[in-house]
Amino acid sequence: MGNNQIKWTISEERALRLIHRTIIEILRSKSKRYIHLKELTFLLNNRTRSSHIHPQKKHNRLTKYISIKYGSVLKFIERFDIYEIKRESIETITLRDMDHLSIDELVDSCVQRITPDSDWIII
Repeated sequence: MGNNQIKWTISEERALRLIHRTIIEILRSKSKRYIHLKELTFLLNNRTRSSHIHPQKKHNRLTKYISIKYGSVLKFIERFDIYEIKRESIETITLRDMDHLSIDELVDSCVQRITPDSDWIII
């Protein structure tokens, strides 16, 4: 979707695991179980500050990775069923009711795909 010419020092699967794990931890730590998009972006940057995913400092943020690979944090979140977006005056992100699953199980459900294709063809 974005500029794929940038050389990352992290595999796509590892980056997805890191992104989902961090977002799930942020959402589960909130008492109200929802967060505004801007606050999520801020916390995502702060919690993954020490992750070195690119040799240049200007690309060394997960939100930069998400923006380049997926277009924006919002578009990234929309791609996965475990998150719910409420569009009111401010966009808020919630984690669907999956308290019975561990963080690792949720991350695995996001990263593992049945097919590598994003579209399904039913014959």
